[in-house]
Amino acid sequence: MQLLGALLLMAGLSPIVTSAQQKLNELLANRDSLLYAAIFTTPNLSVINSMLQPKWVFYQDQGFIGPTSSQSRETYISGIQKMWQEKKQENGQMRRDVVKSSLAIFPISIHEVLQTGTQHFYIVKRGQKDQLVEESKFSRVWHQDNGQWTMTLEMDYSYNTHLGDDPGH
Repeated sequence: MQLLGALLLMAGLSPIVTSAQQKLNELLANRDSLLYAAIFTTPNLSVINSMLQPKWVFYQDQGFIGPTSSQSRETYISGIQKMWQEKKQENGQMRRDVVKSSLAIFPISIHEVLQTGTQHFYIVKRGQKDQLVEESKFSRVWHQDNGQWTMTLEMDYSYNTHLGDDPGH
């Protein structure tokens, strides 16, 4: 994350701090929450489709365990639908929380920003304590067209998935 921030600063990009830009940060954080609610809480393809541009790409950096992978919007949505079926059969679901203090946006152009942050994923089962299963960082590019902000790409990286027995979490 520090490297990404340094590269953004070298490129002349800096975190957004004005009140108008803070409102944009809050708007994008809200859109992010709506997207992940549609993925994990209330399966809703129309919301997901409205948030991701048709050529949206998801990059997942595997660190030292494997190469960075990518998924098209169609492959990503297909995986979500499969997850819905599996979770329905297991009677459990996932939850994603963003570390609010980690959120930052960097202007790319007048209609495009880079949003970065840290996220936690949990397995949620009725009658059990929510289990933290992943902590990772994300970067995504949001594009504004006709007053609507949609995502053009997302990259998740710096994964920590060995959290189940980690007393530090």
